[in-house]
Amino acid sequence: MKLKAIVTSLDEVDEKYRDLYTQGADGKYRLDAEGVEDVTGLKTALENERKAVRDLKGRFSGIDADEYARLKAEDAERATKKAKDEGDWKALERQLLERHATELKTHQDRVGSLTSALETHLVDAQATAAIAGARGVPQLLLPHVKSAVKVIEEDGQFSVRVVDAVVSHRVV
Repeated sequence: MKLKAIVTSLDEVDEKYRDLYTQGADGKYRLDAEGVEDVTGLKTALENERKAVRDLKGRFSGIDADEYARLKAEDAERATKKAKDEGDWKALERQLLERHATELKTHQDRVGSLTSALETHLVDAQATAAIAGARGVPQLLLPHVKSAVKVIEEDGQFSVRVVDAVVSHRVV
């Protein structure tokens, strides 16, 4: 007989197996077994991320990226032609350099914020999973673990590593 991991009532389980279940905060009973991690928090986070992606796709659903790029290129070409015709090439060059610097700063800020969010998410997810796997209490131990880990990028892949005070790997 297979045992269910989560049941809403102990009546769903044979009498002899009822002591293997513990009641959670949500009122459901969970099988108390070693090696089984509670991933409800990870599932919730994943669903929130999926919802955010759906929302963003919805915001840009009517926009054709190729058409937008073509229109931007045509606009820049018209501005260049107009500047050449008017002899105002230096002003256009200065304007382009300023716009490029602004766009580059915007992209750098965006990359910084995305990297920060990725690092926070990776550290929280992996530290919580490790603490839960060791049967610890994540709310109590997570602040201590966060101070001893760092996200390292190797070959384009990000991984969480335990480090010491001089940022050398403790555990590989």
